[in-house]
Amino acid sequence: MPGCSFVEKLQPPNSAGAVPRTRLMIALQAQDSRLTVLRAGPGFGKTALLAQLHRRLSGIKFWYRFDALDENPLCFLTALARLAGIPDHEYDINEARVSQPGLTRPLLVRLINGLDGKTSGPVFFFFDDYHTVANNSRINEGVELLIKHLPGRFQFFIASRTQPDLGLGRLRSQRKLIDMGPEELAFISAETSQLLASGQNLPLLKKEIAEWQDETRGWPAALDLCKPYICSRAAGPSAALSLALARGGALRKYIEDEIITGLDPESAKALCLASLTDPVEIPACGRLMTGGIDLAAILNDMEARSGMAIAENKNAYRLHPVFRAYLRRELQKMKTPRQISELHFRLAQEFHRSGNDHKAIDHFLEARSFEMAISLIKALFKAGNESSSDANLEQWLKLLPVEAKRRLADECQATIFQNKESGGEEAADGIIAAAGAVPLIRLTRREQRVFFLLAEKKSNAEIAELLSICESTVKKHVSNIFHKTGITKRNQAEWLARMDL
Repeated sequence: MPGCSFVEKLQPPNSAGAVPRTRLMIALQAQDSRLTVLRAGPGFGKTALLAQLHRRLSGIKFWYRFDALDENPLCFLTALARLAGIPDHEYDINEARVSQPGLTRPLLVRLINGLDGKTSGPVFFFFDDYHTVANNSRINEGVELLIKHLPGRFQFFIASRTQPDLGLGRLRSQRKLIDMGPEELAFISAETSQLLASGQNLPLLKKEIAEWQDETRGWPAALDLCKPYICSRAAGPSAALSLALARGGALRKYIEDEIITGLDPESAKALCLASLTDPVEIPACGRLMTGGIDLAAILNDMEARSGMAIAENKNAYRLHPVFRAYLRRELQKMKTPRQISELHFRLAQEFHRSGNDHKAIDHFLEARSFEMAISLIKALFKAGNESSSDANLEQWLKLLPVEAKRRLADECQATIFQNKESGGEEAADGIIAAAGAVPLIRLTRREQRVFFLLAEKKSNAEIAELLSICESTVKKHVSNIFHKTGITKRNQAEWLARMDL
């Protein structure tokens, strides 16, 4: 048997400093599975989880890390032969034999018999970085034979960035397959808290943990690489993430080395353009591309290779928020602010033509085409579009200049309130209230206190009791508030308080 140098390929990494993935290990051991596949892009802790599981399980354990050396299955077969305890002089595996068509299968059958006869106890196979041999038919054939023909006491664990081509349908139908993707492998709040814990820093508040969970979707690599910014509290999540993605930032380098690597320049440019929409709408974004770029194929490949793009349907992909933030920064280097505004305007036109006016408004506002945005907002609410009445409206109003809000409010008074049953009255209240947001500074300190109690839907009597004043005085303050802010109803105070202007 040749001396194939693979000592490191047979040793699981030291996971002593990794966040314990106890909940996942319990889930993996609680089910009677033949094969477990951990399938996610780089930085989701697949290898660390396998290493923790390797340390925890009792029985014969075989670890093998695939890499570029396994283009020819020589090292892999040699390692299996040694595990089976077959002496070198009895089993000759050499490059000439394994490279000949039809000879790999008989060798594996001999190996299977040797492995089966070695022990009557449980045996666990751990195959790491399986994506490096995803297109190797001989490796796939060999692993599939092992899974299919070894007895049930043999269990297999595979970590891969892509779905292994191992005929998983049969195992899935028999409920013998556990398939964990990025959503299951992402950190939960307790794991994020443990990762970010530091003896020299105050523990993070639950709100801060939640903010980082939302900003990174629990991506372990992003949380780990942002840790210095998080623990120092030097900036909020968005700003800290921006620092980590800046030139020379560790997170930026990680994305370039692990995700962008291998992409041709035109595909990378197409992804940057696609980051203008969330999710990426292929029909609209595709019209921004030149040179016959197949955006759908690029996103599909990105989903398969890294999981940084997830298909919502055949025409839309959701980018991971950290990856999207990286792409947006790259786009800002490629294009001037004016050029980016023009791209938003073109997207708005595409969405309007396709009948998606909500998206069209978003992009008209990004392009600072306020007249176009206001025209579509008025049309939506005049038609009584109920889906436009809350979150969408609030976000749009934040992006409109004050004078544009006032003009929109005036026109809403004349048009939307005429249709009381359309569902547009409450939304119009929001427009009218937001138009008076700036005059809040004209309120006296006492009037401001009354105003925010109004926003909490307190009655005059409750406000009087809380502020220790007469109810008649409260009425006078409310009248002054209405006059100074321009609102006409008590429930408009809630909208005005939420505008964050």
